[in-house]
Amino acid sequence: MLDSRGIERKIYDMAIVFQAHMKAKRYAQAKYCYDKARGLAVDVELEQEKKDELFGIRGNRGEIIKEGLFKEELVSKAFIETCVKAKQNPENCMLCQKRIRGEV
Repeated sequence: MLDSRGIERKIYDMAIVFQAHMKAKRYAQAKYCYDKARGLAVDVELEQEKKDELFGIRGNRGEIIKEGLFKEELVSKAFIETCVKAKQNPENCMLCQKRIRGEV
């Protein structure tokens, strides 16, 4: 069983695995990795400073103030590509609509 430091290390390792999945164009696995890391960070009540390092800092209007280890551009791409691979209707996907409008 992992202690809190072990879980924290595992979350940081997930950022590396996420990047490897993105390079290999395994978008669903990358999205899963991000979602799992995000959920773990919340479940173990990771310190805000470490969450900021992992996931970045956003301003009031969503602007990126500090990029995290899970890069916003790659996270968005994983979400969009997963929608496409799952053959979901792009009109029902907020991220696909942003891409179509050129916001992503």
